[in-house]
Amino acid sequence: MDFNEFKERVRSASDITDIIGRYVSLKKAGAYYKGLCPFHNEKSPSFFVMPDDQYFYCYGCHKGGDVFTFLCDHDNLDFTEALEELARTAGIEVPEKFDRVKGTGFVNKGLKSRLFSMYKDAAGFYYEQLHSESGKKAYEYLNKRGISPNMITAFGLGYATGNNFLYETLKEKAYTDEELKESGLFSYKTGKPRDYFFNRLMFPIMNKSSRVIAFGGRVLDDSKPKYINSPETAIYSKKDNLYGVHRAIRAKSDRVILVEGYMDVISMHQSGFSNTVASLGTALTAEQAHIIAGMAPKTYIIYDSDSAGTAAMLRAIPILKKEGLFVNVVDMSPFKDPDELIKSEERAGLESRIERADNAFFFEIKELSKEYDLDDPSERAGFEEKTAEMIAAFDNKFEREQYIRTISERFAINSELLKTEVSRIGNLKEKGAGTRYRVSTSRRLTSKESEKNEVPFTDEKNILCALIRSPEYFERVSKYISPEDFTSGPVMGELARLTFKGVSEGGITVPELMDSFDGEENDFIGRVFSDENYEGADEDEKRRFLSESVISLMKRRTDELLSACTAQMQDEYRKLTLKKKETDKIESIFI
Repeated sequence: MDFNEFKERVRSASDITDIIGRYVSLKKAGAYYKGLCPFHNEKSPSFFVMPDDQYFYCYGCHKGGDVFTFLCDHDNLDFTEALEELARTAGIEVPEKFDRVKGTGFVNKGLKSRLFSMYKDAAGFYYEQLHSESGKKAYEYLNKRGISPNMITAFGLGYATGNNFLYETLKEKAYTDEELKESGLFSYKTGKPRDYFFNRLMFPIMNKSSRVIAFGGRVLDDSKPKYINSPETAIYSKKDNLYGVHRAIRAKSDRVILVEGYMDVISMHQSGFSNTVASLGTALTAEQAHIIAGMAPKTYIIYDSDSAGTAAMLRAIPILKKEGLFVNVVDMSPFKDPDELIKSEERAGLESRIERADNAFFFEIKELSKEYDLDDPSERAGFEEKTAEMIAAFDNKFEREQYIRTISERFAINSELLKTEVSRIGNLKEKGAGTRYRVSTSRRLTSKESEKNEVPFTDEKNILCALIRSPEYFERVSKYISPEDFTSGPVMGELARLTFKGVSEGGITVPELMDSFDGEENDFIGRVFSDENYEGADEDEKRRFLSESVISLMKRRTDELLSACTAQMQDEYRKLTLKKKETDKIESIFI
């Protein structure tokens, strides 16, 4: 089957109103449905779903797209994951291969599908072992740690007995030797397959779609290593996943709590902090930070309070800031980890600490101060100079001003001297000398097509919106204007070309147009084709609406061309002047 055919089959079987209705409470509003936007906080609904055109748009945050876009953005999935998820929901089997696989993300699809199935079976096997007589010791360990049966089930915890029981179980399920070897679930050091995990408490690692993709295993005694993790496979890359993301991504909070380990995540979730995740390894990666940024604008780091935890936080902070996140550090002293803190102060105590969390920059300055003897004048001068460099790295002058004021008070630095030094370093930076320290500012930036000239945009939007909904007007409209007349921006020009072409060839939908664009361009397209008033207008109103927009666009385009004429373009100038006079006489394109 052709990939595009499969995609359209899944799209046709996935009614956008039904899919979004599972996440958003929608109410009928004329020909549309509306509700509170799931992508930004609002009290009055500005989020609309257009069932006829099968796309959504929010007038508040200007996010828009089709059913694939919604699932990708809402659940933080890539396109392939969203397509597979919708196919499963619709009861459509995903082919093992397509006629054209280039660029589809389905390379080696057959193996990946089998590995997903195998890991699901392995997780089920480990879960059963935990609840059997052989897993009694592991279950008692979880009880001792205060982990409830509900959390054991929610995270699919299990126990690996070893003795090649998993290998024998999967062989009975008809997995091939090649598939078992590719799974990472077995060791072949001796030449014969042996269960990779044995005598360990098992933590299934799930992706954003709640599919098991790997495992972490913990010993129940003092033997080393305490933890071992699955090797990377066709379905698992450590740097691209987070532990607990399958639950945290559905928390829909404005913050993500980042902790260090498996047990920390489970303990936090059990206490009601379901927006908690952990990196899979000792260091946070840029890819993991990107996932977090897609979930919420704020991150609260709660790492172990020892030196290793502090060092890990200092490494993680710039990575998170680079993604535009507001980063805060929670003080856990005198407790070692979140689990210990919760047992002592309970949920209320931790929540209070989160509310009092320090901005990550203050944490960085505090840790920097520990490297200097602040009672020694020379060392204090060095600390203050380094502090000035760090503040000067912020581009936003208001941000710098706030940090100068607060840090001066906290560390007894002369605010005027600090301000002067920050300014001096900033001037050197502007001249290209640079500084020795860089901090990404904590601002979430969005880019969209310029709206400096709103009237031209409105005319162009109105015309394309009408053509999509009333293609019978195309023949009349195309006599007066063409895609070349849409000049409010490159995206609009390309959108006009595709719309004119699609309508002239029998019709085109908004989701089909969105397939030709990416990311924020789709938000822009959603804005173009969103008009809650058009659908309720009668035919006379629609014709007047379209005619006025076409005439306005014609006049603007003629004026643009006239202003571009040079002294050598006298013939062109005369033609355009004549056209302008003729356009001024047009009262309606439908007369």
